[in-house]
Amino acid sequence: MTSPPSTAPLPPPPTATADGGRSFGSDLHRVLRHPFTAYLAATTAAVVVLFARAPRPYVVPQLFAEDGMWSSLVHTRGFLHAAFHGRPESDYTILGNILLLEAGKAWCHLVHGGDPLEYARSCALVSYVFVAAVVSLPVLLLRHRLPPSFLAALWLAGCVLPLGIHDRTFSGFEILGRVSNAGFVCLYAAFLLVWHRTTAAPRGARLAAVDLGLLACITTNPICAAVLPAAVWPQARAVWRGRRTAADVARDPAVVGLVLLAAAAAGLCGLPNPWKIRPREPVPPLDVAGIVEIALARSTLYPVLWPVYRHLGTGLVLAATALVVALVARVSTPRRRMVYLGGGALLALVAAVLVVFRPELGTHLRGYDGTFPDRYFHGQNLVGVALLVTLAADVSRRALHRRWLRHVPLALVACWIVAAVLHEPPWRLAPSQTLRPEGRLFALRAARAVTAGSFVDERFAPDPDGRFVLIPNPEGTPRKFVFPREPLIRALAARGYAVAGAANPPLRR
Repeated sequence: MTSPPSTAPLPPPPTATADGGRSFGSDLHRVLRHPFTAYLAATTAAVVVLFARAPRPYVVPQLFAEDGMWSSLVHTRGFLHAAFHGRPESDYTILGNILLLEAGKAWCHLVHGGDPLEYARSCALVSYVFVAAVVSLPVLLLRHRLPPSFLAALWLAGCVLPLGIHDRTFSGFEILGRVSNAGFVCLYAAFLLVWHRTTAAPRGARLAAVDLGLLACITTNPICAAVLPAAVWPQARAVWRGRRTAADVARDPAVVGLVLLAAAAAGLCGLPNPWKIRPREPVPPLDVAGIVEIALARSTLYPVLWPVYRHLGTGLVLAATALVVALVARVSTPRRRMVYLGGGALLALVAAVLVVFRPELGTHLRGYDGTFPDRYFHGQNLVGVALLVTLAADVSRRALHRRWLRHVPLALVACWIVAAVLHEPPWRLAPSQTLRPEGRLFALRAARAVTAGSFVDERFAPDPDGRFVLIPNPEGTPRKFVFPREPLIRALAARGYAVAGAANPPLRR
């Protein structure tokens, strides 16, 4: 007679093999649960979204603006010269930008065998990945600071933040897929890194990784150094309240790391001369309306006001500013007050820098007729989005005992995201992504330069036997690109371009 089946619960699956090692299943489970796995997944998804929004830099590759100038310096003078002399007009380093261009070169060699005609496409891909990695940082750094639902909302809001890609002025044309403007989002990365540093109190390798990230931000965009005072705030507050002595704080690894970070940043960047970046041509001085639009409407409150931006005026912006400040003071939780104060101070400082040293922006923004040039405000707007979502999380936390009310803030953020997606839908190609692609093909311009004998030496001086080819920028702009001669000729010949013979032979594809 068979015994009845046992009703005892089944034992848990083994977590170790017979020889004492962990099983594949347990290792896989641990990897999938690791925070960095979620970060990589978020970054990958963000790359897809950003590419869908602005595919042109990859589909129609070109070295846009400074990308070509800095690449020329890398090819002719080397990495270090480009990093420390790429911005002679403003005396600051562009280490991060040059690193991204080097990453594009490495990808080009790895995937395309070093084909020069694939270099621009490789740099575009690197730019997508970099911006995606920055907007996904909250998934890695703020996972203990925000609830998962608001964390996901912040990530998605960073991916779909309106950039003027579908705007009639094509004001977001030069952001996604362009290495030259990747430095603007470093401001957002620095804000998140300091937030993590002051609240999570990382130690050891994690602290070193955070400080290296901050150093990369500062050596790419020097205004990121403005976040460093906030990094020492917890220790300064402890000394002020008598909980720690100054000597004890001086020995704190976080303070030692901050001193080393500041010293490294000063040694690499030097002292920027902001007066050098004044416009070359005189511009009319900003009036009160222009200052309000640049400093408040476009630089600070745009994440809140973008749906009605074209209907704004000075009075409405000032009223909205007062309302937002009062709302933050009323509903924010005490433990996040320093986040709002630090974020607000950072936004105010950047806005002041733009007003004082970039007054020519007023000629583009005055009258709320457009948002061009969006690139100058991308980093601040991402910081504003983070503060907006954090405020929504605080409101939800205060309404924990009101079941129907605690879901309203997240629902409002979700509506914001839906509105942003519908405003610039990734599934519809914007007119800015289809502008005269034939005249901008890098290969075509390179072939014309080779057949015209446009050869130069490492100092860009004309030389029939020069090792480099001088390639003009499209539409007659003054910037020109320099590429190594022999690899470029081989790549053009492999693609069927006629680059030998008469001075101007017919080109074919």
